[in-house]
Amino acid sequence: MQSGEDISTYIATQGRHAIAHAERDDIVDPDDPADHQRIIQDLPLMRHLAEIAMEERLEVPRPDAYWKDHVYELAGFSKLFTEAGLEALRRGELAPHEKYECPEHYFVLARKQGKCFPLGKMKMFEGSIFNKTLVIILESESQNIRVRVALDFVNERLIFDPLQDVFFNQTRNSRSSVLEEIEFKKFLWCMFCNGKIEIWDETGEQQMAISQSCILTNVLLDYEAHQLQLEQLNKLLDQFPPD
Repeated sequence: MQSGEDISTYIATQGRHAIAHAERDDIVDPDDPADHQRIIQDLPLMRHLAEIAMEERLEVPRPDAYWKDHVYELAGFSKLFTEAGLEALRRGELAPHEKYECPEHYFVLARKQGKCFPLGKMKMFEGSIFNKTLVIILESESQNIRVRVALDFVNERLIFDPLQDVFFNQTRNSRSSVLEEIEFKKFLWCMFCNGKIEIWDETGEQQMAISQSCILTNVLLDYEAHQLQLEQLNKLLDQFPPD
């Protein structure tokens, strides 16, 4: 296809229509290597036009809609609610006669480029509608860590700010508490470095939600200071006997 050529005319004369009626008007010969190669090159165009037609005529979403509309970010949580309850959340509210029941326990981690940094199992501490989003707070089993995330069903986004949406109660009174702080520091650093937060069910088999990559603004990261903190915590760890 030449640049500037009308697509509909091109398809009608040089595409599938011409091949199907080749016995009457032999415009395209799929057995000719040159024509065969051109047909193969035209396939992405025809596939894309077919997807548009199916979306407009049959209301079948295009394959990229799942990613373009960020439906995957809250996919796990979306399965928990009825269609009526979900439609209300997409308006930024709760349906008055619907029950919104969520699992009590979850598994939370940060991930970047195949490496993950888990906070471990966490339980639902509270949840409420705020600014048209379903805000939930998850708490670690030790009660030393709390993570707040916003399930924005209006825009199909999981919202999490690692600078404001985490709470850590520093104790350092046992080996497990120091280990927990080390894992927490690694989790935060991953998020600071464009990581994604993921929320899974407690079995780790069903992903409930995943955020976009975290992009901080007006923040200067100090890798050496981060490494120094980890070294100090590991030295402190040696002061405690194994659990």
